[in-house]
Amino acid sequence: MNTEIKVFLTIKLEGSTLVRKRESRPIHFTKIELGKPAEEGETPHFPLEAKDAALKINLTKEAFIYMTSSEVPQWEKGKDWVKMPSRMRLISHLKNLCEHHHGVSYSFEVLPD
Repeated sequence: MNTEIKVFLTIKLEGSTLVRKRESRPIHFTKIELGKPAEEGETPHFPLEAKDAALKINLTKEAFIYMTSSEVPQWEKGKDWVKMPSRMRLISHLKNLCEHHHGVSYSFEVLPD
């Protein structure tokens, strides 16, 4: 079994996730006891920002070989599949993975041997 990484797949999902910004901004405060200011100061605050939700999948060389082989997947027609170049076969499989994970779009990188 070949576990060497061959394809990096990134699927952009619907929505986003909140992450903290690296830079903080000070929040000024006044502590009040018995109706009178007792203490003043500031505390750091790290605001949240929305980041696109993404799923990253590493595909092995073995998976790459299967995806570009002449074995016809269930969502394709046999005659069309046989005529397809290997890159289009790979794209068909990656598109199917994206749809399976309810992705909006995807990008990929094929590593050289």
